[in-house]
Amino acid sequence: MPSDLRRSNSEGIQMKLDMGQAWNSATELLGKNKDVVLIVAGVFIFLPTLALNLLVPGLEQPPANPEDTDAIVSALVETYQNYWWAFLASALVQAVGTLALLTLLTDTSRPTVGEALKQGGHGILPYLGTQILLGLGAALMIGLPIGLAVASGSSALITILAFVAIPAAVYVLIKTVLITPVIAIDKIYNPVAIIKRSWSLTSGNSLRLLGFFALIIIAMGILFMVINGILSVVLAAIGGQIQLIGGSIVSGLLNTGFAVIMLAVLAGIHRQLSGAATEDVSDTFT
Repeated sequence: MPSDLRRSNSEGIQMKLDMGQAWNSATELLGKNKDVVLIVAGVFIFLPTLALNLLVPGLEQPPANPEDTDAIVSALVETYQNYWWAFLASALVQAVGTLALLTLLTDTSRPTVGEALKQGGHGILPYLGTQILLGLGAALMIGLPIGLAVASGSSALITILAFVAIPAAVYVLIKTVLITPVIAIDKIYNPVAIIKRSWSLTSGNSLRLLGFFALIIIAMGILFMVINGILSVVLAAIGGQIQLIGGSIVSGLLNTGFAVIMLAVLAGIHRQLSGAATEDVSDTFT
């Protein structure tokens, strides 16, 4: 890769996402770090997910009446009200694990698992601050107008704002998708600077990123649905507590697999859009 492109973002040159290169970087990073990835993902993503599934009643069970939307929403609200602390604890543990995994995947100094976890803990407050800032922004720019439209009782206005809000939310999500790599890899800890860095890296690539993530999510969604469907039939035939525990384990494993793949993809995208040389992917772990 030409040297001027390696310095792309620092000099204002926009990088164009190569989806094939990003995917190859992701698979290479996973392949060369599978042992530590399995350990950290198992402890900090799989176990919290499993504990949440087993702790919160009915979390993994389909609604009794899928057509009763009001009952489903009411049940979800009650669940979050009663178990908010469990969801919060699980989210914090998984956030630390996520930041640690990104460090292990990309740090050329080859940190130990303990050092990576320390880095993950160091980044948790900036991560939370960034999420809060994004949440407040979404509430002001999207939630407030829709809330006012609902209060007005105008169906037409609600529909118009919904059509505007959904694409806007997707756009912001794409533009801020690299906040975790920015924290873990670039080691930027100011929430405003984190958002600006992610926004800058994704500049000119929003549609490419949207298409790339859509392809990955659809492909993995189909694969996971097939796996989950087959195992669900087997577990249903057994029944009882084994079905409940087994279903929670399967769900936790699939969620962990999805999370790990997406983290590797984000690392590959960040490496490419930040202007890192392609050969650095190999040099990092040789």
